Amino acid sequence: MRGQAAEAIGSLLFADLSRLSLLLPTVERLVTDKTTAVRTCAIKSLVAMLNWPELHEVALDLFKKCTQSAESVIGTHWADTFLHHTYRRYYSIVRECMQRALTSDYDKCVTAAATKVALAGFTKDQTARMDAERVRKGTPEMRRGAADVYATNVNDPGVGEECKQFLPALFNDDDPEVQKESSKCFDGMNGDQLRSVGPLIQTFASSKAFAVGSWSLVRALEHSTELLPDAVLAVVGRSVALLKAALPERNYSGLEVDSCAKLILRLYQQSNDGNIRKKCLDIVDEMERMNCYGISSQLANTER
Repeated sequence: MRGQAAEAIGSLLFADLSRLSLLLPTVERLVTDKTTAVRTCAIKSLVAMLNWPELHEVALDLFKKCTQSAESVIGTHWADTFLHHTYRRYYSIVRECMQRALTSDYDKCVTAAATKVALAGFTKDQTARMDAERVRKGTPEMRRGAADVYATNVNDPGVGEECKQFLPALFNDDDPEVQKESSKCFDGMNGDQLRSVGPLIQTFASSKAFAVGSWSLVRALEHSTELLPDAVLAVVGRSVALLKAALPERNYSGLEVDSCAKLILRLYQQSNDGNIRKKCLDIVDEMERMNCYGISSQLANTER
């Protein structure tokens, strides 16, 4: 019941923040409730308070009280929303909350805090940048949060170059989940974006992450209607090598092999570089010897 009341108060404040003078004492009690679930719901009111700059200090103070001895609220919807609106401008204030969350026994809480710390690392705040570096070298849960941030923002005009610097280490992380998270950086890329990250694709193709997360890249390349980057050679070459080695952890679907066949033949057709065309044919020949799925049908539609 108290959780429902906390949610309802948050909705009232979003609709009319002038009600805060009457509701603030109740909000103050709810953010320090003995039940974590109630505290989580109470943060909705703090988010509403952020709509008035003169209330920011009050909201931040209540958030600190809310997360005291209840770090598990970090990672919930309203806490995530609150931090999203405050970590840039008020990092020095919310830092204490996030640092405590990074030591939580709840993996979800640690990863959520690491995500916000990694985002704060894009700012000019030197403390935030050092914290982000510690997250990149921290526990697997921390590194997963960092990988999520850098994979998501790799095409951002403002921070994309930094992401490209940090992703290679995460591609070769010892934790498979970190590898998978970092490999999502290619999700949804269009042709121009793929060509702009050619060196990153090349690095990814020789990394640990490729063996567990190459499909998003292969799919993006196949869906691209632009000229393919020359790094397709490395992608298909590594795919064929993994298939030949038949690694136990490799879940290599027939669909992906067929996509690789299409990609290598597309690169062959579009390239005017004799060396690249020769390497394409070498890979095609290897795929034929291995009787790879789709290569025969693709060759039938392509003049070599």
